[in-house]
Amino acid sequence: MTIDDVKHAGDPNCKLVTFSWDLVDVCNYRCSYCSAEHFLKKQIDTTKLQSYKQVVKQLSLNRIPKFNVELLGGEPTLHPDLVEIVKGLNAIKNCLKIELVTNFSRSLEYYQQFDIPECNKLQITPSYHPEYFKPVFIDKCIAIKDAKHITIFPNINLSDTEEHWEGTISLINTLKERGVAVGFNFLIPTRAGWSPKYTDKFFETFKTVIAENPKSITGNIPFNINGKMTNLNEYDIQKHGLRFFKGFRCTPLMWYIKTDGRIVNHCTHTPMTPLGSNIDKQVICDVETGCCCDIKYSYYKERL
Repeated sequence: MTIDDVKHAGDPNCKLVTFSWDLVDVCNYRCSYCSAEHFLKKQIDTTKLQSYKQVVKQLSLNRIPKFNVELLGGEPTLHPDLVEIVKGLNAIKNCLKIELVTNFSRSLEYYQQFDIPECNKLQITPSYHPEYFKPVFIDKCIAIKDAKHITIFPNINLSDTEEHWEGTISLINTLKERGVAVGFNFLIPTRAGWSPKYTDKFFETFKTVIAENPKSITGNIPFNINGKMTNLNEYDIQKHGLRFFKGFRCTPLMWYIKTDGRIVNHCTHTPMTPLGSNIDKQVICDVETGCCCDIKYSYYKERL
């Protein structure tokens, strides 16, 4: 099974837009596999900090359909107005979910300040980085699990480095035992030139863990393989290299919000029009490096 066998993939009824918003271009970590390393600065650019007001205003337009938004960076909790940003997004009717993707290095009290009705669409997504892991990561996950208005869903980065595998599996099992659901994240190539080297041993090591935690991985992605429909999960897609769709017709529904407030399509880099009239424009995929996240797997793609 290779990408050459795929006739079409994804869900033709998938219409949900995702905004992937880099709030800041600074971070207190420097992970070896960081996909944002190419633009990270040493100091925050204070001239861009107020651009969020225009972004929230634009996302409030009636022409913008239902959407989810990821708050990223850098490390988004370094933005001094993060609470106001979350509140502003939370008040938008068509905003269904706000995901705060954080390295979880701030204090428990910092994250607990979001546990208010005005932030009730917020999901805190702590990213597990094995190079920086400390046991307090677990303690904070367990504490926030019982929050009243917000949710937590740790994102476990699956390292291709064998020395991290035992610790990663131990963390997954510990969180599961404490009632904290988690998601799994496969690493992707970076613009800086780093690329994961997932081996057969990796897939064999994590096969049981993934099978025991089916809700932790994106699944049920429709694929037409040589005329036969089947549903695949991200493990299958990664293992068989089924994320490269250059030349397929696709509707790329992920939009990238830059630190200065500009909004461009995540795949084509085409700017979004002021009223969002091109938000669901169909294109022919020209991305050599393939779908860079599991959200994009659901977008419908059809071989020409």
